[in-house]
Amino acid sequence: MEGFRDGSGLFGVAGHASAAALVGRGLRALQHRGTHGAAFAVADGNHVRSVRTRGTVDRLEPDQLQALGGTLALGQVYGGLGAADVSALPLDGGDRMVVGNHGGGPMAVAIAGRLTNGTRLRRELKAKGALFQTESDAEVVLHLIAQSAQRTPVNRIVDALWKVEGAFSAIILGPSLLVAVRDPRGFRPLVVGRIDGALVVSTEDTALRDAGGEVQRAVHPGEMIVVDRAGVQSVRPFPPQPTAWCAMELIGLARHDASVFDRSPYEVREELGRNLGREAPCGDAEVVVAIPEDEPYGIGFARATSVPYERGLLPGYGAIEDPTRWMTVPAVVRGRRVVLVARSLLTGRVLRRAVRALREAQAVDVHVRIATPPVQKACVYGVPSPTTDEMAWTHRSDLHELALWLDVVSVGFASQTGLHAVLGDQGWCTACVSGEHPVAPEEPDDQLPLF
Repeated sequence: MEGFRDGSGLFGVAGHASAAALVGRGLRALQHRGTHGAAFAVADGNHVRSVRTRGTVDRLEPDQLQALGGTLALGQVYGGLGAADVSALPLDGGDRMVVGNHGGGPMAVAIAGRLTNGTRLRRELKAKGALFQTESDAEVVLHLIAQSAQRTPVNRIVDALWKVEGAFSAIILGPSLLVAVRDPRGFRPLVVGRIDGALVVSTEDTALRDAGGEVQRAVHPGEMIVVDRAGVQSVRPFPPQPTAWCAMELIGLARHDASVFDRSPYEVREELGRNLGREAPCGDAEVVVAIPEDEPYGIGFARATSVPYERGLLPGYGAIEDPTRWMTVPAVVRGRRVVLVARSLLTGRVLRRAVRALREAQAVDVHVRIATPPVQKACVYGVPSPTTDEMAWTHRSDLHELALWLDVVSVGFASQTGLHAVLGDQGWCTACVSGEHPVAPEEPDDQLPLF
């Protein structure tokens, strides 16, 4: 899509006889956060068993999950941008779940986000003899837990997480233990609730509700929720930090019907559309059309400009696997001057495709309006994105040149001021559009191996 798409969604259950099946339901509701693969781990008090699949969760047969057994379960969906062939993707890279031994027994670790000191930690762990099987930050955490001198599993986990920095939510599963934690700045969301008395944690509240549960609250930044044989406890083992909530969660990652950082993404998106209409109106337009996933922005723009909104682009078949499969409605755009509204500009390829579809449907003129400032940087905090060099704004920062490249009459963006006016004064991470990083990104590890 012409906007960031998350690469991971987490769902964990503790204390339910059908824990694995519940995780499956939760992950289906998180499918918008990743369609390239899914992984499950289930614990029964003695063992941790796992299974994974390429593509969507539905590729797993129900009896595969049922066979795992256990009352503790953890699941993760994952994905990224630009992978046309799911079968060619590795199941063990990026932020994928890992299952291994932490020195005291089996353990599964799943992370949504990225460790900003992960490369350095990996190098240090290898120097101490650690052998890595994946490129996952979750494996870094697993090795840190294994090398901890602490005696109990919970203390080992705390000791390990004291050493990491970055933007992440994580769920860790042991034979009789489930731990959910959010980084001290609260970059990535995580909520906790109940299903039939069982404790449930999820990246997004929508998944918990869709699975039949009741949302209780968000996991606080820097909070660790521990479920073991002694019960449930909440601890705050990390020093407090200024918040850096990911603005893209509200802009495009979460479902429209979610609640993220105590805000409604739908309401924020509609208000960003209104702000766009005030800052970059289009006097020539006769109809407002939006990229299908960005409909709230188009509605807000239309309300601010009094130009009617109509659904000139509709989701096509297979939209879950490929959100750019659209159906164009010629009756909406034929012979009319159209303003196309989208949430963000990344590479511009998706917008060019949308403009071409509108012109083929005989739109007279097409204008483009973007509800956020131009994306200048790739995300360094774990949200899959094109590289900075691939961003359209990197090479075409002149609006006239950009309009010619998109094949439109004009292009307009929302301002940084307008974006922050809608988001509010709370600490936000807007590094992708501002270039200002709340946590310094890690320098790339460009040292070549000798053997």
